[in-house]
Amino acid sequence: PEVLDDRVPLPYEVLQHHKRAYFLEVEGDCMSRVYPEGCRVLIDPDREPQSGSIAVVSIDGADYIMRRLLVGANTLVLSPESYNDEWTDIVVSGSEHTVEMVGTVVWYQPAKEME
Repeated sequence: PEVLDDRVPLPYEVLQHHKRAYFLEVEGDCMSRVYPEGCRVLIDPDREPQSGSIAVVSIDGADYIMRRLLVGANTLVLSPESYNDEWTDIVVSGSEHTVEMVGTVVWYQPAKEME
């Protein structure tokens, strides 16, 4: 996702529960079944992603990625939800990689409604 500087309309009630949240714009189709490319997702950095959440993470300091988080005993699975079958799970086991949990998606705004 790309960090947005634009102003995006947000319901007051959502803002009240996620005061430090910020918007990212979705790039690519790895989550197209849930969030289409170009939509804006609201990320709450204070909400720790749980198993089943859609999380924004950085692996080994790389760019942010957004995937469905599945947590096992010693393994994290970052799973795409895409109509494009070329995307595969990212599996992180043990301590071989550094995973930074950036935040959890808590709301989104379709791009077409923004026009």
